[in-house]
Amino acid sequence: MGKSMRIQALEDEQAFAHALADALEQLGWEIVHRPSLENEPLIVRRPSTYRILLRYVHHQPQINRILIYVLFGGRGPENLGLEALRAVNRLNDTYNLAKLSFDEDGDVWCQTVFPFGAALDAELFSAYLEWWDAALTAWAQEHLEPFVA
Repeated sequence: MGKSMRIQALEDEQAFAHALADALEQLGWEIVHRPSLENEPLIVRRPSTYRILLRYVHHQPQINRILIYVLFGGRGPENLGLEALRAVNRLNDTYNLAKLSFDEDGDVWCQTVFPFGAALDAELFSAYLEWWDAALTAWAQEHLEPFVA
């Protein structure tokens, strides 16, 4: 096995996102969108999988994280009723795979986080994304059908 691909944490979140995009591209991820503005997400995917939105957050030199989102088209206002909100809260309480929420359009957002220290091991992060993508696919088929269009 070769030397691992490590990306130093940076205060410049956009520069880190570009370095991450380069590393993920080398690891076989399709780069759907490279951020061109501050606070824009990096969007990646594998063939025939979800678009995964990534947002790097720098806190301190040793405390950093990447927010990982997948968006499912929802059932609109149907998802904004009390019954749907209670059901999503039950899923959030029962499972530890992702934090679920509805946006104002009734779309379903799934979020998880990948914390790291002074540097990110891009190969480990890529493996985590692959696992999360597969786990989310299986989990969504079982639990999100009532909320997605």
